[in-house]
Amino acid sequence: MLEKMINSMMKRYKMFAALGLVIVAIAFLVSLQAADANAVFFSVDKATREAADSGSIVVANVTRQVIPHWVPSFKFLGLGIMLGAITMALTVVIRTLQHQEKTLRGFIKARTAA
Repeated sequence: MLEKMINSMMKRYKMFAALGLVIVAIAFLVSLQAADANAVFFSVDKATREAADSGSIVVANVTRQVIPHWVPSFKFLGLGIMLGAITMALTVVIRTLQHQEKTLRGFIKARTAA
């Protein structure tokens, strides 16, 4: 039973680590794109931004101003998943060492009894 649990966790923690890394990479790429949108948005003076028509490029950039608000949360989600993967990997190591300790103690007990 222990072997099944260890094998299943060994398969899963790699997937979790990859998923967390992908989420962090997506957040990084989105934040790079948001930096360009911010540069365009703030290159125009405030009066022009407020007087812009609904189809103009300035208004399109206003909708992009929402992106920086959710990127940090998305990034921390990825980091949390990666920390979960590390926890799973450490659990696998601990369980394996405990199993090896029991095996070694049994071997020592058998050798000293003989």
